[in-house]
Amino acid sequence: MAEFSEDMMIAAPPARVWAILADLEHWPTWTAAMTRVECLDPGPPAIGARVRISQPRMRPAVWEIEDWRAGEGFTWSTARPGLRVVASHELVAREGGCVLRLRLRFEGLLGGVVAWVAGGLTRKYMAQEARGLRRQAEAELHESLQGA
Repeated sequence: MAEFSEDMMIAAPPARVWAILADLEHWPTWTAAMTRVECLDPGPPAIGARVRISQPRMRPAVWEIEDWRAGEGFTWSTARPGLRVVASHELVAREGGCVLRLRLRFEGLLGGVVAWVAGGLTRKYMAQEARGLRRQAEAELHESLQGA
């Protein structure tokens, strides 16, 4: 098993960051790590819901939500023969905003090999996701303060 992580302080309230994070289909508007996100099940995201994700240089994959804690975080996974990938997104309130904690784990017979081959791309995409979410949340906060 191989695990990658990315933590990022975001100067915006957790509720604002969560609103952006939970709007799955709009991720491509704020992160270059995703070109398309499509919810495959009707209704809001929930445990068991499936999401098809397209990323540059990767085959599209269907991820299933395993854990959904509104306002706090979620975990989803995708699997292929010999490989299971588990990714979690967590928000932790801190003074002045919140910390985004991203974790991605490669499991299964091929997990170590895939992590070794895709490690650089995995780190790049996790950093793009964290920076993009921070940029979006802080820009929205700035815009709302300007309008107040």
